[in-house]
Amino acid sequence: IYSMGVVLYELLTGHHPIAGHSFGDFFRGHLTRPPRDFGETDPQGKLPLGVRKILLQSLEKDPIDRMSAADEFIRLLRPFRGPVRSVL
Repeated sequence: IYSMGVVLYELLTGHHPIAGHSFGDFFRGHLTRPPRDFGETDPQGKLPLGVRKILLQSLEKDPIDRMSAADEFIRLLRPFRGPVRSVL
């Protein structure tokens, strides 16, 4: 779930959810830092609030706080289906 959240965050915003300049920065960030603020990665607010919440839930550090399965992730995202629009 976490990895899919990382990929989806990057696809929808054009930015990696964890800021860093080296492998070590990214690695430590994935273990300890929250995702980048949407004010930085989607400053125009093109991503709906619901999608933002789902992405943040998928990127929780503790697996207990994430969706329990991929089908739950898909179910939560389903209401936001529609034409693909880039926030880039």
